[in-house]
Amino acid sequence: MKKNTLKLCLLTLITLTAGAFGRQAQTNWTITGNGNINATTNFLGTTNNKPVIFKTNGAERMRLLGNGRFGIGEKKPETLLHVDGTTGVSLSSPGLVMIGDIASYNTVMDRYNIQARYNGGAASLSLNAYGGTVYAGNYLNSAYGLVGAGKYEGIYGYTYDSVGIGAYGYSSYWHGVYGYTGGGLGADPEGSSGVYGYNASTGYGVGGYCNSGSGIYGNSVNYIGVYGVGPVYAGFFVGDVYTTGSYLPSDAKLKQNVKDFSSAMDIINKLHPKQYEYRQDGNYKLMNLPKGNRFGLISEDVAQVLPNLVKEAKFNTADAQPAAAVDPKDRSAKRTPVHNETIDFKTVNYIELIPVMIKGMQEQEAVISQQQQQIDELKQLVKKLIASNSSDAKAADISTGAYLIQNAPNPFSENSIVKYYVPSSAKQAQLVIYNMNGKMMKSYKLSPGMNTVNIAAGSLPSGQYNYSLLADGKKVDSKSMVITK
Repeated sequence: MKKNTLKLCLLTLITLTAGAFGRQAQTNWTITGNGNINATTNFLGTTNNKPVIFKTNGAERMRLLGNGRFGIGEKKPETLLHVDGTTGVSLSSPGLVMIGDIASYNTVMDRYNIQARYNGGAASLSLNAYGGTVYAGNYLNSAYGLVGAGKYEGIYGYTYDSVGIGAYGYSSYWHGVYGYTGGGLGADPEGSSGVYGYNASTGYGVGGYCNSGSGIYGNSVNYIGVYGVGPVYAGFFVGDVYTTGSYLPSDAKLKQNVKDFSSAMDIINKLHPKQYEYRQDGNYKLMNLPKGNRFGLISEDVAQVLPNLVKEAKFNTADAQPAAAVDPKDRSAKRTPVHNETIDFKTVNYIELIPVMIKGMQEQEAVISQQQQQIDELKQLVKKLIASNSSDAKAADISTGAYLIQNAPNPFSENSIVKYYVPSSAKQAQLVIYNMNGKMMKSYKLSPGMNTVNIAAGSLPSGQYNYSLLADGKKVDSKSMVITK
């Protein structure tokens, strides 16, 4: 009986012990996996404000504080995830955080770098590759919203249907878009472009707007401050332009089909200088046209004489006062132009009128020189007549033959009077006008005595002519005249 009782006691103890160990095994975590876990009551961690520390090889690697802040290599994490920043990123080092395979494409980060790599070399990094806007900096607190550095372009923008680089640089005081380089207009010390804009369609390569300061500012120590290229206009300025110097290409190697031209006075006489005022009403005031009385030519008039000096232009009123800036954080906000009208107008290349004016002055100087020679000859004749000091001798000189007196006015554009003398002994006399090639253009029959001939400019083309007095078929005197219209 005692023996059976002892067996029963041992069996009961073994059963109770096995049950206790069984219940303990179900509430402990094992390194070979756990089953029958209750997500509500089973967990890893603490029930008090103590950190959970993770170690390997006897050294702490991670720490989870009681307030939920998690540190990797950081014992005092300040944020929900705090990674120690002692290891910097390079093309060969793993970095602090890496996404991807180090032997293939991967992206790594450290305290101030994000680097895309491919098997130890640099790779391209995309932000919002599938859409959305990327904002950099704060327009109130950041010195530079976005800085780009590259061997060829600091910032390169590509777009299918609009503007390459966000195209809207806005500043309330300084520069909307500012480029500074070691090469003046260079984006790097090797020299390229601080700000480079290219537009293959219509529009503007670079646009800048500023309330106070410079919309676009270019400064170069050794080369070009601002460089513009355009088949229509390399630069378009609304308002006065100030410069301390101006040069135009005029090298002989840049030109072909070079030849002299004539009849510049004909061209000048067809131009009609005007006095006027520019319009300041409506949207025309946005063009910032000069105020007050002005002197110049009308483009439409110039086009009738020198069409190659007239060119079409457009002014977009929206460019004169861009839309107000919107909150960068508001994705739905849109900038609406204050004004939206295109004003078409014609421009005149006044610079190319200078050679025409120079040529006209040279032609006029040739006429003046010829007239001066004729005046000198007349002075000599007068001196001879005065020297004779005898009316009989004077009459004898005059009676010996016919003569002409220079027409006046000369040059002329309407009418001119030619005085002549033909003695009564002459059987017939005429005044004949020749062009510079010797071709007879007009002839007048003359009466004896001292008379006049009225020459109408409208009866002959503009130009220089010689006219002669013929008495009994012999040329006895000749003069020159110039007709201008």
